[in-house]
Amino acid sequence: MKSVLMKCGCRAQGTDSRGNPVCITHFGLKGGAVQVAEIPVLTGRQARCCYCKKITNSSLDLPFFEYKPNEKYDGYYSGCRGWD
Repeated sequence: MKSVLMKCGCRAQGTDSRGNPVCITHFGLKGGAVQVAEIPVLTGRQARCCYCKKITNSSLDLPFFEYKPNEKYDGYYSGCRGWD
């Protein structure tokens, strides 16, 4: 599946029963988890891991990427605590 940004700010991590993209992190918890958003220009933006605080260039391809336009850093997960 190509990278799709949801209105909750997250990259879609799954699909619903009809094959539509969804944010499984916020599904049922936060508005916009089932609504597709326009992909913003991420050039010059940086993302910070929510646990270890590692910083890298923002990209929809980062694991659990979350676009945060009103904050200094976008969010993602670097894998620092494992993947299981």
